[in-house]
Amino acid sequence: MPHYSSHKAGTLSWADLGSTDAATARAFYSAVMGWEYEVLGAEFGYYANAKYGGHFVAGIGGKMLNDTKLS
Repeated sequence: MPHYSSHKAGTLSWADLGSTDAATARAFYSAVMGWEYEVLGAEFGYYANAKYGGHFVAGIGGKMLNDTKLS
């Protein structure tokens, strides 16, 4: 996974996943992408900042109550 210090306008620079099973999602991305996590406390809903090579690359948290299904 490459590291970028800047991004062109419109380029994805952060991925944020809201999951109904954040622990399983973290395990999956750890196995597939080699991510490690800094999991925040209950006051932050146990949101996890994913790191790769010492750099923050994404976030994984629980699905928000007001999330709506897109279809």
